[in-house]
Amino acid sequence: MATSLLVSGCEVNAATSQPGLSFPLLCQFRAWLCEKMIPYIIISFPFVLFALLSIFVRQRKLRVVGLVVAAIIFTIFIGFRYDSVDYYSYVSIYYSHSFHYFSFPFFNTAPGTTGNEIVFATVAAALNLLNFDVVVFFVIIATASTCIKFLIFYKYSPYFFLSVVVYLAFIFVKDLGQIRNALAASLFLLALHYASIKNLKLYLMVLFVAFGIQAYALIALPIYWIVNMRSNRLVILALLLTAYPAAIASPFIITLLLDILPSFPYGDIFASRIRGYYLGEREAGNFFSPLVFLNICFGFLSASLFYRRLSEQEPFYVACLTSYVVGLFLYLAFHAVPEMSDRSLELLSWLPLAILLPAVMSFLRFSMRAVLWAPVHIFLVGFILIRINTAGEYQNVLMDILF
Repeated sequence: MATSLLVSGCEVNAATSQPGLSFPLLCQFRAWLCEKMIPYIIISFPFVLFALLSIFVRQRKLRVVGLVVAAIIFTIFIGFRYDSVDYYSYVSIYYSHSFHYFSFPFFNTAPGTTGNEIVFATVAAALNLLNFDVVVFFVIIATASTCIKFLIFYKYSPYFFLSVVVYLAFIFVKDLGQIRNALAASLFLLALHYASIKNLKLYLMVLFVAFGIQAYALIALPIYWIVNMRSNRLVILALLLTAYPAAIASPFIITLLLDILPSFPYGDIFASRIRGYYLGEREAGNFFSPLVFLNICFGFLSASLFYRRLSEQEPFYVACLTSYVVGLFLYLAFHAVPEMSDRSLELLSWLPLAILLPAVMSFLRFSMRAVLWAPVHIFLVGFILIRINTAGEYQNVLMDILF
């Protein structure tokens, strides 16, 4: 009589199984797909589908519905999740904050700057004072992060759903775990709006709030002036041309930065943090990766062939191109410190790309756009799957209550 074996969560008929058969691996893949991927696929698939169809349908009502649905769904999906990357670290940070530790620009709750930035710490301390659960804190952060970016997608992107897919491919996972990085990136995208309309006061104000969430946002301070330079296009091309040489010179650039920073106010705090990363155990990856090369090529394509149309149609597109390229340059220039290089892309490049890519696609002839449409989406879906694999099994407070 045949018996069954339980292998990695799958039942296998013992009478038919043979040595060397790959069913354990297949069962592990099935378990990974069912337990880990399904929630992410459920939330991603509708937006990918509508993005694919949006080449044929660009109705305003559909965009409005997409904006509302995306804001609600992602706020719930992100805000009520738990047990994700850095989740328990943020829980600890939240409950440790109190106005007794108030200081500018960083609370004195603990050594270093992580989670002690003044805006982030003040919100946490205020909610703590009112005895709110940490879930409320995460929902507030998620609501701000999602609503800001999706409203800007709605306002500026020719293809709203394509912008959402770019977001899913490159920074969605940060919203699930490293919430300060994701919120700071959303705030900086808003700051870029003010840079594009030459409103320096509001640019600095929003950038200060972003700095108060994630201190690394200070790196974006010069971008306002780069965006509004008459020679902006030349600067963009120069940054792209010197990006790989900067990667080779990265150790020298970091050493120079460590020498210069202490001469600025609070510079010793940042220098100490950078030195800790520089001497840390994490090794820099290969800066000649295909993804980096493709982004450099897209930057050249946008700046050389589409710059005039970008600037004529919408100054915000030029601001996004500028930030996108600066982020790529800093990613390579700071390559010796992986934490800095990664944050440069997360803060400066990925959300602007979510505006820039649909804008460039909209400038193509319909025949060319139709040829490229599916390959672009397949590429982005591939990165969605790669990012999901780093996200961990999805857990949600509301799902636990309901089910």
